[in-house]
Amino acid sequence: MDVPLSVHPRRAGGTGPRQAPQVFPQAGGGGDRAGTGGAVRLRNYDIYLHGVVSTADGPVQGVVVSDGVEVSVTDERGIYQLQSEKKWGYVFISVPSGYEVPAEGVLPRFYQMMKGDAATTERVDFSLTEVEGQDNYKVFMLGDMHLANRTGDLGQFMDFTEDLNSYRALHQHEKMYAITLGDMTWDLYWYSNSYALPEYLNTINNQVKGLQIFHTIGNHDYDYKATSDEEAGSRFMDYIAPTYYSFNIGKVHYVVLDDIDCSNYDGTTSRDYEKRVSAEQLSWLSKDLAYVDKSTPLVVVMHAQLFYPSQTEGFKIDHDVLNTTQLLDVLDGYKVHFVTGHTHLSFNVTPEDDVTGGREVYEHNAGAICASWWWSGYLTPGVHISPDGTPGGYSVWDVNGTDIEWIYKATGVVRLLSTVPIRWC
Repeated sequence: MDVPLSVHPRRAGGTGPRQAPQVFPQAGGGGDRAGTGGAVRLRNYDIYLHGVVSTADGPVQGVVVSDGVEVSVTDERGIYQLQSEKKWGYVFISVPSGYEVPAEGVLPRFYQMMKGDAATTERVDFSLTEVEGQDNYKVFMLGDMHLANRTGDLGQFMDFTEDLNSYRALHQHEKMYAITLGDMTWDLYWYSNSYALPEYLNTINNQVKGLQIFHTIGNHDYDYKATSDEEAGSRFMDYIAPTYYSFNIGKVHYVVLDDIDCSNYDGTTSRDYEKRVSAEQLSWLSKDLAYVDKSTPLVVVMHAQLFYPSQTEGFKIDHDVLNTTQLLDVLDGYKVHFVTGHTHLSFNVTPEDDVTGGREVYEHNAGAICASWWWSGYLTPGVHISPDGTPGGYSVWDVNGTDIEWIYKATGVVRLLSTVPIRWC
């Protein structure tokens, strides 16, 4: 039996022909699920993207879905609909709390590429698996890697992955995830050393198993031969993920943003980028947060630092100032922890610092796996330090409900550094 769907009203000024209603099979094959029958009827009024989000047991309601511009949510039958112009060519879900998506190697498959043009109606479905253990879990924050097949980096990187795997083995009964902070690769050596994003994936997938790693784009993960921001980031989107998205683990909402603007790229190694979050991302973020209660902790991950130690005292804004104000305005009312990389340093900003303007904002600039671009370990084996003396390593966040504690784990060092509790009231 066919069941008609309600749709969003036709948008004023919408373009494209109005298409006839469509009938498509219900996700999961035959048999009635959630009273929908074996097929669903879509009455389409400029709805060019739709689908079903489900588990093996049935549809999942309340899942936020986006094409990077528009944002929607699944209804009681797990159905979402978007008035999508398909600008970015993909659609993704904000993985809901208590669920995971399938993984391809270390990559969680929370997004899919679309196939048709903006006038073609498409159905894109997503599958979820319900999981336990998200009340208490760990997140590894993985700073700059700069893999480029030079200075012995691949051998030193194996030291890191062995350290990470050993740490995971000690905590194998806990749920664990990871987020990179950008610069997994080094664009200057993509062509000369034949080591780019596909080679990085091959390296990480060979050395790390059973860990979903969400990825952030860094300035060295853009193609310097491009002449626009969109072109420069296209290879990251082809191989890794969208450059901005969100997901939920337990009681925390995570947002990954792209704060590297390559609009001035001219196809040379000048790589004239700016540290800012695009207006389009800010618009999307506002829509994404419309589904997130103000009491929910936010962890916002970007590559480049928002703040930076001042030469006198305290911290200064190290982004486009107006853009930073706009970003903080969108986040106003939330308790926010920024996690960033880029500097190869370790520092922390708290709400007590003047630069936050009294907002409940923190920043953790979380060091670098490669330390000093792998040079220290290459020139002096066994010495692996960053420019500020921090050992090369990664952060480990322990999340218990809305309480967070984090430590810095130096590669190859058993002792853990800087245990800091963060309490959310």
